Amino acid sequence: MAMEIASLTIAVFDQLLRLGEKTAKLVSDIRAFDEDVGSLKLRIQDENNRTKQLKALLFEHSPTYGDVSLFEHLNEDVQDQIQILLLQAVAKLQEALDLLHRRHIIEDEKPCTLSPSSPPNNGLSIFANLRLSTRSPIRLLRWSLRDKARTQTLLTEFTELNGRVHENIKLFLLSSNLARNINQQLHLQHLQTDPASVNLGFNVDAALRILANGPPCHAATDDLEIEDGYRIDSLTTNIVTLNERFGVTSFHDRSYITEFRRYDPGHDPTCVNGKEQAIDPRTKSLLNGLTRLLRQPKEQVFLIRGCEGWRYLPDRERVMFVFDIPQGCESTPISLLDLLRNPKAKPSLNEKLQMAFGLARCISQLQMVRWVHESFRSENILFFPQRPDPVEPIEREERVNYSEPWVFGFEFSRPEGFFSHGLTDVCLERDVYRHPDRQGRPNVLFSKVHDIYALGVVLLEIGLWEPWDKLQKVENAWRKDAWSLQALLVQHAQRFLGRRMGEKYKSIVVKCLSGHFAVVDDTREDLKLQQTFRAEVVDVLERAMGSI
Repeated sequence: MAMEIASLTIAVFDQLLRLGEKTAKLVSDIRAFDEDVGSLKLRIQDENNRTKQLKALLFEHSPTYGDVSLFEHLNEDVQDQIQILLLQAVAKLQEALDLLHRRHIIEDEKPCTLSPSSPPNNGLSIFANLRLSTRSPIRLLRWSLRDKARTQTLLTEFTELNGRVHENIKLFLLSSNLARNINQQLHLQHLQTDPASVNLGFNVDAALRILANGPPCHAATDDLEIEDGYRIDSLTTNIVTLNERFGVTSFHDRSYITEFRRYDPGHDPTCVNGKEQAIDPRTKSLLNGLTRLLRQPKEQVFLIRGCEGWRYLPDRERVMFVFDIPQGCESTPISLLDLLRNPKAKPSLNEKLQMAFGLARCISQLQMVRWVHESFRSENILFFPQRPDPVEPIEREERVNYSEPWVFGFEFSRPEGFFSHGLTDVCLERDVYRHPDRQGRPNVLFSKVHDIYALGVVLLEIGLWEPWDKLQKVENAWRKDAWSLQALLVQHAQRFLGRRMGEKYKSIVVKCLSGHFAVVDDTREDLKLQQTFRAEVVDVLERAMGSI
């Protein structure tokens, strides 16, 4: 059965590749598109190249998989899903090709000539003969008004669909879907080095999965604390504190953003008379493990700045993480929470959707590499305004690029399953973003749905463009119980989001807050939840953003 599915899937891949080649050629032949023909052709060729790499990765035999293909080791359910996704892409591209082919034939045919003195043929009127003419105004008008627009839409939809094929296959390969006894670590290492996987970018995510799955850092051999010396002296003495969580510092004319995590020496057995001598080995291992994940190269979609390292500041009872700053931007960031409270900050509908899409995709990427954030809220989402133009200065709020939020707040962030329950923390400004199961002293392990809940609260704030503390009756609901707070947030979304952001956006926020993704019998890695979240949240936001 598995071999039959593999053979059918190879045939679908081949059909998709042939259609892509034909489409690219016809696009070159037909110069009746509004957009640049060369750009459109290159886009189709890029999708074709991606399809070739996917086929090579899935079906080239490798010793890692016992000299059979990777595809044959996938569960049959996953194999079927890959085939269905590919067939959808084939259908979309075939429809576009049919329209292009009809236009290509129209242009290649010799036009029939009509003479005013020629009698109608077989009783047809001259108007009917005009309709038969390949260059008649009616047929050209039909292409201009209907077929051309439809072809452009189909090619755009194909690109988006092929992107979803790519992302779903990556999700399948990074999760534990190998039906036979293949070592997961060897499989991930193969994804790191296989040429097709590298060309597709799967190697970057595979490296993150290996780090997330790996053993804790050894304090002696994997120490990522910034060492003593001129550099750390400069970094720590030049800190300009923004608030209790963030600061800006510099070294050698380069600016960095710093993030602080409280380290209470009173709970450390290594303290002497209340004064800490050093960070205990377990905490140091956790800090090194987190820094190792943060500094690992990532795709832009993770929205995580590169981490230079960490440093303990005993006089401040803080641990400091040091991150780089985007080029061409101011060193002092603005948090999403501050923007929500700033009357001068007035993003457009499309800018709100860009923010929402980027943040939803970030959560999706973290889930894919089995990494939960656990402290996702508006104060931990930062924007770095573009540097002002000395010739035409504009307000700082107008220089914010809303399509480029950066996610911080990693003091509790961890590989999935790393910690158990957590400590008691009762605070409204943090609880409002926490799922009811995680408020107070959590008795439920943190899971993907809890980060999705926090995302729902942030999307509610973005949609209403109001911070959580401006929402009516929030504090009263919180004082009652955690579930009342959740119900109130859902109520706000249902009452106000539709007319401000549209029904689809409202539905997304309600789904994130309520956790109603209609997933049953999920896998150990919540694969069905991840797929549904992508399809019903990330993809819907992407389409909404592209339609404006």
